[in-house]
Amino acid sequence: MLENYTRVRLETDRYQAEGASRGDLGYIIEVYPGGNYEVEFFRPDGTTFAQTTAKESDIRQDEPRLVAESRTRDITVSETV
Repeated sequence: MLENYTRVRLETDRYQAEGASRGDLGYIIEVYPGGNYEVEFFRPDGTTFAQTTAKESDIRQDEPRLVAESRTRDITVSETV
């Protein structure tokens, strides 16, 4: 069972009518009984473009990836998506 605020990736095109397609990233914003989750999907700039109730079998937990890393003196700055 996943928890609120878990970052997930959509694994199906079942929710295209709601604006979400396979591969889209979102966060669980509500956990419902029976393995259903309210998921808010977002663009890289953070704006929401879709929100739907998804089945657990249609999403998977997604860990942020390292996109860019630069060194300034002894400080490492990392950005994740």
